[in-house]
Amino acid sequence: MNDRSRMRVSCIMPADLPRDLRERWKIHQEGDPNLESPCFRPEFTEIMAGARSDAFVAVADDGAGFLPFHREAYNAGVARPIGANLSDFHGVICPPDYVFDPVKLVRGAGLAGWEFSRLPASQSAFAPFASNRLDSMRVDLALWPERATQLSKENQQRRKLAREIGPLELEWDCKDIEVFRQLMTWKSAQYVRTGMRDITKDAWAMQALTDINQRADPEFAGVLSVLRAGGQIVSINFSMSSRKVLQPWIPAYDPAFAKYRAGTTLWLCLLDEAVNRGFESAHFSTGDAYYKTRIGTSTVPVLAGVVTTNPWTAALRHARKTASSIVQKTPLRAPAAAFLSRVRRGK
Repeated sequence: MNDRSRMRVSCIMPADLPRDLRERWKIHQEGDPNLESPCFRPEFTEIMAGARSDAFVAVADDGAGFLPFHREAYNAGVARPIGANLSDFHGVICPPDYVFDPVKLVRGAGLAGWEFSRLPASQSAFAPFASNRLDSMRVDLALWPERATQLSKENQQRRKLAREIGPLELEWDCKDIEVFRQLMTWKSAQYVRTGMRDITKDAWAMQALTDINQRADPEFAGVLSVLRAGGQIVSINFSMSSRKVLQPWIPAYDPAFAKYRAGTTLWLCLLDEAVNRGFESAHFSTGDAYYKTRIGTSTVPVLAGVVTTNPWTAALRHARKTASSIVQKTPLRAPAAAFLSRVRRGK
């Protein structure tokens, strides 16, 4: 426990984090099941900091808690979670019994606010600042073999794909850079079809993803999994892993095999192999995608909202978001996105 009225906060760049504090970070993360996602690892923050110059870590009470973030120059002083749009989970890395005041933490970091969208609801100190509560799907891999037998439609599609196209083969971790590029090409096309923000157009995001893809440490690694049918690549997924936790992250499939639900078949094969490799859980981000609701064994509640340190911050943030929404609907969208990408990288 601690006296949160005397909270001490220092703000440093991830590369300058002393070894002893980095080790405390790892101990906090590994000691709390609510922080088991690879997004909470110090390696994730370090890689994001390598891709963007606006990454910092707020260190509370000499290492009792850590809040990594991006201090975005254009965002009215409101910081975003480390990894920004790439972050499936974020929050304060600290022991479950650490008591803190979010406003004092944010103010102590020199920020006008901190925005969050997938923060574990277990960090109840943020509840007063939440505007939405969402569910993130989780798979307890000890339950997966039984759960998999219940997915009759999905297993039927898996057999159909194998029967009509050819035998299925999962390559757990492909190191072929061309396969990685193929995934990003398919993903970019998917973003265009669905009208979502295309992260593949952000140079910093591609650098971070490439760097994670090259990591192969048991404590933090990128895993590029490929499903082939009859020797043809039908779907690809890029995951992060940390010890016994797998986080399927960026999936895409060849549209030519859409009728076979090749993406869902990849999930079945991927989770089967994760069980074989001794993983204990798999985490999916928020969203009501069909495959998430079908394969999940439980949900993890997360919060979305913003901590602000003064009333003017909320007004400025609202104005910025309104202006951004208008730009997104005009021909200025592409040059604006390119400009913001340069700003985020500190160019």
